[in-house]
Formats: sequence, structure tokens, C-alpha cells
Amino acid sequence: MTNFERNFEAAKDQLITRAEEIAPTLVARQAETEARGYYAEDTHEAFKAAGFYRTLLPPEFGGLGADIETYGRLVKAIARGCPGSAWQLCLGSSHVTNVCRLFEPSLWPEIFGDGHFICPLPAKPQGEIRQLENGEWSLSGIYNYCSGVPYATHLLSQAFPIYRDGSRGAPIVFLARSKDWTRLDDWGNAFGMKGSGSFSVRFDDARIPDRFVLQIDLLKFEPKPLDKDKPSLRTNPAYYGWFDSFALFELASIGVGAITGALDEYAELMRSRTTIWPPITRRIEDSDYRRWYGRALGRLAMAEAALTNMAQQWTEAGRVYMLGGRPFTMAENNRLLLLSGEVIDIVWEIMQTLWSTMGTYPAQSGQRMQRVFRDLAMLRNHGIATAFDGRARELADHLLGTAAGVQNS
Repeated sequence: MTNFERNFEAAKDQLITRAEEIAPTLVARQAETEARGYYAEDTHEAFKAAGFYRTLLPPEFGGLGADIETYGRLVKAIARGCPGSAWQLCLGSSHVTNVCRLFEPSLWPEIFGDGHFICPLPAKPQGEIRQLENGEWSLSGIYNYCSGVPYATHLLSQAFPIYRDGSRGAPIVFLARSKDWTRLDDWGNAFGMKGSGSFSVRFDDARIPDRFVLQIDLLKFEPKPLDKDKPSLRTNPAYYGWFDSFALFELASIGVGAITGALDEYAELMRSRTTIWPPITRRIEDSDYRRWYGRALGRLAMAEAALTNMAQQWTEAGRVYMLGGRPFTMAENNRLLLLSGEVIDIVWEIMQTLWSTMGTYPAQSGQRMQRVFRDLAMLRNHGIATAFDGRARELADHLLGTAAGVQNS
């Protein structure tokens, strides 16, 4: 192992250690985080000082340039303390991978500037972007569910274009700066993830430079492999993987961390509370509670192993494609996306076991277990999580050679 590799591994370990130190402090602040709708300024500064926002950022701009397995470990650690805070952190800091995948490295100095980059990505096109005579674009519209926006520096999304000749086309991609939007005070009434910072933003004739508008499909765009004869900053395999499979990996990482926190709480309930039916004894002394708890731990171990393996496979597929090898196909994307979806289903099933055996006290307002249940319920019905089952048909089509699979290959 080279000195660079040793230093890189040490930096990753330090990142995770710091996350594990911060996470327990977030538990007691969950009520205030939910009331505010996002984590506090001092939490943001702690995350910033620890380098969480720079995990996936290219090293040339002060980042770690880490792999998604490391990123998933960071997210899981924070979610163990507060799932809503992890959601805001994750969906704000992860989209550097998409910016590096979509935009040419010549623009990176302007985008990443001082090395601090937080960028929500509401993938659904929700506004109109009009092409102007001076080469700029005018963006107007309201974008909902901009998770991570309270401290954001940029926002990446899609809009419906209106070209100079008045014609319209398929949605195109834009990258906006924080000065371009107004954040609306409209988050907090959801069932769960109340502290995730998922506010809406409004654009009113915001001027977006042409260099930050791309007439491409956000979900299907792939950068070209590296040119061996030309140096490039785009050397992290994370910049060559598919967006949607990584997006579901993010949610699965939050879910695994959240259910780990729920199991922490379940263990405390076993120590502090008694059984409901005679013989009345502490739950930790009851064989059924120990069985329920142990089975949940086993299923969690399976989910963690699957998620780690998904990250490794995804990274390797991106690395091979980056170096000019076999393409990272849509079929492989769907297979890995489904793997993360299965992890989410396992997490949700563990939560149901805990919920159905813990009694009514932990389900009351203000209790940690109730918050985790609500947060996981929101995670499970997120648009990406609910859509993954349809990818099973697509994967079958790819492997069986049916019409849909051939068309989308």
C-alpha cells in the first residue's frame, strides 16, 4: 500500500469515526429538528468541519473523492442518531456525483469554488426554462421536495424548455445557484422525515447561464470513458454510475441506519420495561423478546451485507466503464437498484416486527421509536422506493430478450 493509499484509508476511517461521535448527540435534538424542519446551524457547522459535505467531492477541490461504500457508511452512522438529519445531509451532499457526471471538468472550478458544495436534486421537472436571445435562460416555477436546501449552495434539476422560436421540447437539465431561488416555508406537515429540510423553492425569472443548461436526459446520460491520451479530473468511478441505482442506495443507507437506531431503542425498552402478560418480568429476561430482537439483528446484518456488496458492485462497474471496458448497462443498473430495494423492504419488515412487539408506550408522540417508524414509513413511500418494483419487469425483459428489454438496452 502506497503512502497515498494509507492516508486515504485513514481519512475515510476518521470521517466515519467523527460521524459515529456526532450521531448520538442528534438523538436528544430530534424534537427541535422536527419543529424547525431541518437540523440546526451548529449541527451544519459540525458536519462541515468534519468534512461530511466533501466526502464525494474531487480531491482537487478539497474533497475526499471517496467511493459510495464509504459514503453509505457515513449516512448510516448519522441516520442511527437522526434519520431526518441523515436525509438532509445525504440528499444535499451526494449529488456532487451527478454534477461531475453531467458537467465537463472545465466548469468544476466555477461550480465547486471554495470546496463547499451542497446541491439538492428534485428530479421531477416542475418549472419552465425559456431560452433568451443573449444566450442565458430564464427559469420560473416552484420545485417541491428539495431535500437539503436550507444550507444549499446549488440546485440541480430539470425543467420544460421553451426555445427562442417558441417551440417546446423534452425536459432539460439545469444547475442553479442559491441566489437564484427563494425558499418557501412549507415543510413539516408530512407524516415523517419532518426534520429532513425538504422545503420547496421558487424561481422567478432566474437567469441561468447557458453553460449550466444541458439538453440531455438526466436519468439516462452516461459520460464517455476516460481518454488515455488526455488528463481528466473525472477519475472517480462514482462519476460513471447510474443516477437512479445510486439514489436508491442512498435511501437504503438511511434506512439501515435508522433501523439500527430503532434496535438501539428496542434494547433499552427490553432493559427498562416489563412484559405485558404474566409471568411479569423484565423483557430482557423473556425468551420471546430476546428471540424477536435477535432475529431482527440477523436480518439487519443481512441488509448491511447486501448494501455493502451493492456499493462494491456498483463501483466496480463504474470503474471498468471509466477505463474503457464493458459498459455499465441499464440491465446492471436495474439489478443493483433492485438489490437496494430489497434492503429497504427488509428494513421495513424489521420495523414492523419491532412495532408489533414493543407495546403502546413507545408509540406515543415524542418517543424515539415513533419518530423512527414515521421516518421509515416516509422512506418506504418515497417515489424512488415505490417505483423500484417496476424495474423487476425491466430486468426480466433485458435478460429474456423481450421487446421492452431490447428497446431500453
